[in-house]
Amino acid sequence: MKRNFLKLLGAVLFLLTLAGAAVAAEGLPEILTSFAGGTITREQGVKLAYQKNSSVRESSGEFRALLRQAVDEELCRIALRRHLRKAGFPASEEMAYACLQQLYRAWPKPMKRPSDEELKKLAADPDTQLQLAVQWYLHQTRPEILKVSDTQVEDYYREHQDRFRRPASVQAEVLRTAPTPAGRAAITAAAARILQGEDFRRVATDTPERLDTPIPDETIARLGAGLKEGAISTVAELPSGYVLIRVVRRVPEGYYSLADARGYIQQELAARRAAEELRRIVSRLLPEMKVQYHF
Repeated sequence: MKRNFLKLLGAVLFLLTLAGAAVAAEGLPEILTSFAGGTITREQGVKLAYQKNSSVRESSGEFRALLRQAVDEELCRIALRRHLRKAGFPASEEMAYACLQQLYRAWPKPMKRPSDEELKKLAADPDTQLQLAVQWYLHQTRPEILKVSDTQVEDYYREHQDRFRRPASVQAEVLRTAPTPAGRAAITAAAARILQGEDFRRVATDTPERLDTPIPDETIARLGAGLKEGAISTVAELPSGYVLIRVVRRVPEGYYSLADARGYIQQELAARRAAEELRRIVSRLLPEMKVQYHF
């Protein structure tokens, strides 16, 4: 997400001039840039530059151009944050987390999705928050900008077929018990009953210490590796507990259908349209900030 947002900022940087003679950072003024309602200090600018490229030395000829680019990107962020707050769509961690949950629900199943912990980490990133706030703002105020036709979706699907390759997967019934001695004893007894011919699902329902939280698809695929349809795995010990599966169906490698991929493609194309509108918004906002460079 963050990388995508920086690409959006890169698309509008042509509005700003990066020219200038190279000087050592220690020769820079305390205030690098002033604008209506604020400033960017030397300390802030150098920190932003090092976030972009920590290997460039302050005394090198590349540093000034890097510093100017970092300052310009920060001005874009400031302009957008102001605009969004004024419009009633402030960037926030709560908003970003809600938007990310909605975005990933549109991904084809079983395409790998971030865990809830990973979503929260993404939502805590200021650039991700700003990117999603822009799309939220456009969705609410200019929905026609983000509208994507069926033809555009179909064209994208055909042109990027490899992006929708579906890995081989295993569909299975799962029995999982607590990571305790009692959980181990319960699942061992359940496995013996199943191997004697009892129904897997019925035994799983009757098993004490049973846990109902799902396990990742990758774990199911690993446990089912080499097993035929209908076969029972051995009991596996995981950090989260003990697991036993019965392979119901093996799904070979293939492609997600257009119907499965439609939501994902609509998101991708809408993000491109948002990038175009972002360029127009920033080109209008920056002159209003009355920016002055002092380096």
